[in-house]
Amino acid sequence: MSKGKALILSNYLCLLGWWLILTFTGSREGLGNVFYLLGMGVYAFVLSLSLAGAASGLSMLHRYRLPVVVISIGMSLFGLGTMLWFYNEFFGGMEVPFPSLSDVFYVAQFPFSVFGIMFFLKDGAFRRLRDYIGLVLKVLIFVLSIFGITYIAVRSFSDHVDLSTYLLYYYSLESLSILILYIFSYRIAHSLGTRMFSAPSFAYVLLGQALWFAADGLFFYDIVTETMYDANYSDLLYVTSVFFILFGLASLIDESKEEGFFSPIGPVYFQKTSVYNAIDLHLRRFSVWLLSKQPRSARSVSAADVIINP
Repeated sequence: MSKGKALILSNYLCLLGWWLILTFTGSREGLGNVFYLLGMGVYAFVLSLSLAGAASGLSMLHRYRLPVVVISIGMSLFGLGTMLWFYNEFFGGMEVPFPSLSDVFYVAQFPFSVFGIMFFLKDGAFRRLRDYIGLVLKVLIFVLSIFGITYIAVRSFSDHVDLSTYLLYYYSLESLSILILYIFSYRIAHSLGTRMFSAPSFAYVLLGQALWFAADGLFFYDIVTETMYDANYSDLLYVTSVFFILFGLASLIDESKEEGFFSPIGPVYFQKTSVYNAIDLHLRRFSVWLLSKQPRSARSVSAADVIINP
């Protein structure tokens, strides 16, 4: 296991433990429940952006570079929306912030997910501008069609169309359409004899999207029945789906790396980020300062022997 995946897993286990404590103590209100949303949002936002930055460091022609970057950015929008949900509830005094500004980011995640899946079908590497333009048009047609289908569904099953009702139907149809698109893309890729998907890694992503669809279904039920509370079962499914999707995407990146979790060389996909470089530089400087404070006879090497490569 790479150090990147270990970070994704360890943070998820912390959130899982947090949820279990709240559930077994019967807590449905209070700071523990409210701040759980903040933990969810930070988890999705920070690790998704880190993963996007890691994938951007791959070769321009790498087949997983663009798909992972685009899908990870979409996941970060979910994290940002969840943090805004926490802000509206904790600071804005909204008991259930739905609909709210958070939904702008939840909706914006959809085209990024579709865009990333389309990249998978193209092996993630385009060489002509018209390929990008054609892909954008396909994504727009797909997204607009889901908007249209949602409107038809709301008119068919509801007496009136308002924003909250529309969004409830939209989220369920959105996650279902992404799940179907993942399955369709995977089957098309294998029917054409291409190996653009790594089966074990892609299985994590597929499982995560299936859990996301289930989470949207529970969210729909909680809003309709007015049983919504923070850190409920839908929140557990959301954070679990984020974990599986990020873990699967990180696995795709790790396939192009030779370093593992127990490697003494360094982190696998955080080594090119500015945060890692800053920490590494300060640790090296600290080691130089520490060596300079020791008696010369006790040093096996001098401070000048330590080479700093920021």
